[in-house]
Amino acid sequence: YAMMFVNSVTPQAERGLYLSTRYRFSHTLTPSVDFDVWERKADGADYGRLLLRLRYQPLSNIVLHPRQKWQGRWRTDWLTPMMYDQVETRFRLEYRLSKYDEVEFLLSRSWIKWPPRPRLSNNADADGGSPDLGSAALPSYAVGGAVTHNFTDFLRVTAAVTYYDGF
Repeated sequence: YAMMFVNSVTPQAERGLYLSTRYRFSHTLTPSVDFDVWERKADGADYGRLLLRLRYQPLSNIVLHPRQKWQGRWRTDWLTPMMYDQVETRFRLEYRLSKYDEVEFLLSRSWIKWPPRPRLSNNADADGGSPDLGSAALPSYAVGGAVTHNFTDFLRVTAAVTYYDGF
């Protein structure tokens, strides 16, 4: 068990299905969808993810990238007792300048919900309900920006800053 804990960041065997599609309606509008369900072979935990992205370019130098993601572990078993649901919303704005320089802004909000943890909230209620304490994290927020400058065709510098508050 100690070896599994230490090496848990290494890739693990999975089996699943991944589908991705994208359709360009016009130069200004390109939506895409990614759908992914998989099982981690080590413990049989079932995972899923749905990612919706949109590329909207109303003007030649402005590009909006809204993105919505739902991800989670669905089933609880004795090896993997913790289910979770993660929801993430991002808005990214690119402002393109001359010579392929660009300024970018990012706004993001996400939150994770998991079942109550008895060590935080005592045992489940006798009527089959579960206490709410410990069942959800506070929303997480991120605000960021980046500037990219091309000095030459071979030298490009990007400076970025992000403020993140949350779980």
